[in-house]
Amino acid sequence: MTGEKIFAFLGFEPRPILEPEEVEAAYRKRARCLHPDMGGTTSAFQELNTARDKLIDPAYRLMALLEIIAVPNGGEAQNKQPSPSASLVALSLKAAKPLNHLHTLLDEIVRCRTAVALAMRRSELAQISHEVGMLQEASRHEAEALYRRLTELDHRWCNSTPSNRSSFHRELSSLRCDFVTLKKLQTNLHEAATKIKISSLSTTPQLPRSVR
Repeated sequence: MTGEKIFAFLGFEPRPILEPEEVEAAYRKRARCLHPDMGGTTSAFQELNTARDKLIDPAYRLMALLEIIAVPNGGEAQNKQPSPSASLVALSLKAAKPLNHLHTLLDEIVRCRTAVALAMRRSELAQISHEVGMLQEASRHEAEALYRRLTELDHRWCNSTPSNRSSFHRELSSLRCDFVTLKKLQTNLHEAATKIKISSLSTTPQLPRSVR
């Protein structure tokens, strides 16, 4: 499905910002016609689901815009791959150590054979839990900053004409890269928090009787 069709399928003009609520409303309206049980086809309904999912996700939406404004053989400016922002790179590097340690620590907790060792590992787990919470808060601040940039871009986009929107290519690429990086980081942090919660709620591993 092309970038143009993703927007048109749900009746939207191409733009950087679409609120999830308006996308869902447009989806429900179209679903009443395109659902197989309502006389539509399976393929059309699948395309509708694809359009909805991509328009809700900022990274996919920006990718669709990049396809729309792409110029054949657009040159170095369009071919160059952007890098994540310095703040996102720093946050991802900061998260790497506790996330890597967590994987090892959870295995060690399962294999603990003394109460003392288990208590030490639980203490380390509490510390990592605190670090993950702080990182999640920092990632929320990064998300707020990204949406401010997206809102400002949307304002300029809507005040431009289709013929000069190719000038937005670098900015769209940079924002998309940051949204992809942030989503990956937030997913990893969410999975880590879930694993910590499960481990904290799980029963204490069976210790040998001689060391209880």
